[in-house]
Amino acid sequence: MSHRAWSRAIASVGVFACLAVASGARAGLPDAWVTAKVKVALLTTPDVGGARIDVDTDEGQVTLHGQVTNEDERADAERAASEIAGVRAIRNLLQVVPEHREKGVRIVDSALKARVSAVLKAHPDLAGISPKSVHAGVVLLDGKVGRFSDHLEALEVVANVGGVRRVESEIHSPDRLADREIWFSDEPSPTRQDAGAHRPASRSDEYGR
Repeated sequence: MSHRAWSRAIASVGVFACLAVASGARAGLPDAWVTAKVKVALLTTPDVGGARIDVDTDEGQVTLHGQVTNEDERADAERAASEIAGVRAIRNLLQVVPEHREKGVRIVDSALKARVSAVLKAHPDLAGISPKSVHAGVVLLDGKVGRFSDHLEALEVVANVGGVRRVESEIHSPDRLADREIWFSDEPSPTRQDAGAHRPASRSDEYGR
C-alpha cells in the first residue's frame, strides 16, 4: 500500500473515532436526564412560570409546550432550555395567554413558609428539604436529597403551592439520574391533585453504575 493510501486510511480511522466519541457523548445524556435538567432550569429561572410548562425530549430535541403570560417569558424559557447540556434543538410550542390578575390578599411570607414546610413534610422522600427563606412569594429551598428526581419533585411540588411566585434552589443532590429513575421517567409529574403519590421505592442505583 502506498504512503498516500496509508495516510488516507489513517485519516478515515481518525474521523470514525471522532464520530464514535461524539456519538458516545450523546449516548451518555439520556432524554430523561435532559428533560429533568430542563425542568429544573425552567422552575428556577426568574420570570418564567416553569410549573405551567411541559417538556418532552427525543434524542436531544426538546419540545416546550404549555402556557406563558407574554413573549418575553416565552423567549426566556427557550433560552433557559437551550443552555442545558445535551439539548440539540428546541421546538417552542409555548402559547402566550395573558395572565388575568385576580384580586386577593397576598399571603404573608411567614405563613407561606409554614405552608411550604408542611407540604414538604408530607412527602417522605423530601424530608431533607426545607424552605430556607421566603420573600415576597419567592421560596428558597435548602437541604440534601439522595436522588436528582427528588430535587426536581421538590421544585415542582413547591411551585404548585398557592401563593408561591417562584422557587429558587440550594438543594444538594446527585448531578445524574439513577438508572431506575430513567426507566420510570414516564411517570406523571406531581401536581396539586396527585402530589401525595410516591414513586416506587426500588429506585436506588445511581446512573452509570
